[in-house]
Amino acid sequence: MENFQLESRRIKGIDFDLVDPIFRQVTYPPLELETRTHLDTECAAYHLNRQVQTLRKWACLGTGPIRPIRIYGRLAWAVADIKHLLETA
Repeated sequence: MENFQLESRRIKGIDFDLVDPIFRQVTYPPLELETRTHLDTECAAYHLNRQVQTLRKWACLGTGPIRPIRIYGRLAWAVADIKHLLETA
């Protein structure tokens, strides 16, 4: 029984009981140092200080202050639009 509980916490060779929560945090470069022209939704949400689901809702309903483009079905948010929005806010 003890082996089963230990194995149930292992996914793809990672023992989640030993993973420090600090390593689960994703850090993004400052927007001024960003070299990409478009960002994924998670990165854009981080820079805009919004939840990821909020940006998805903006894209779905077309009600947000900026609009993404779709690249192979994924949302891509223009860095220039994000910078402009943060400067005017």
